[in-house]
Amino acid sequence: MPSISIVIPVYNTAKYLEACIESLHNQTMSSDDYEIIMVENNSTDGSAGIIKKYATIRLLEEPRQGAYVARNTGIKASRSEILAFTDSDSTVDPNWLTEIRESLASIDTDIVMGFVRGPETSPSLSKLNAYRHVRNSFIFGSAKADLYFGFGGNMAVKKRVFDEIGFFDESERGSDSLLNQQYAKHFSPRGIVYNARMGTVHLEADNLAVILKKQMSYGHTGREHRRSEGRRWLSNSESRDVFRQTVESQGYNWFEARLLAVILVLIRVFSRLGSIRSRMLGPSQDKS
Repeated sequence: MPSISIVIPVYNTAKYLEACIESLHNQTMSSDDYEIIMVENNSTDGSAGIIKKYATIRLLEEPRQGAYVARNTGIKASRSEILAFTDSDSTVDPNWLTEIRESLASIDTDIVMGFVRGPETSPSLSKLNAYRHVRNSFIFGSAKADLYFGFGGNMAVKKRVFDEIGFFDESERGSDSLLNQQYAKHFSPRGIVYNARMGTVHLEADNLAVILKKQMSYGHTGREHRRSEGRRWLSNSESRDVFRQTVESQGYNWFEARLLAVILVLIRVFSRLGSIRSRMLGPSQDKS
């Protein structure tokens, strides 16, 4: 029986699938120790045909639309005590599974969050990667449960967590954050750790325009989930601390620090615009 089940929802990511799958096969962990479950979720671009070329992958189909619906389907079919999650438009580092296993070896740790990087195709994306690493370290090292969030593109969870608090909420977005909030309330925020060596690259997010568009679409669901679960943004002082730590750790000059500041302001603005747009149109119409 494999020790780790990798669960990946698939929806119209044929462009990235082969890179994703090859990275999963190129692990330092023995292939006997993990299984790959891909859940096809109504793709129209031939994604299923690509997956079928690989005999090592368990291909499931989920007709109900939604990444978290697909993830839950994969969880129910899994055969391991550890569930690892990434996205089909991402690649994982060669030591990804080894880092997951080591992080979850402690009886006191039930969830590990990894580091989702964007392709470093520009100085802007490089700086955003650096900021996000410092932010993640700050939040998950703080034990302040109301700051905790999640990212289904790079996390691993002991199966017993789902047995105790249920599967992912089948909302369109944000259910990874809801899971972490529920875990922190039922157990302890100390059971969730961040491991930057557990890395993935989100291939689609290869320019700032894509990132801002996604941030706008996250605006409404993030607002609703924060309100329902008591999660909050970093305070102004906490944000300044994370920004300062990033600048100092990277040795940025004045111009580089200002560039990072502008990027962060744009991200916050687009998130707010997404929230406003959804309030005006209604969440069911916000499909961007």
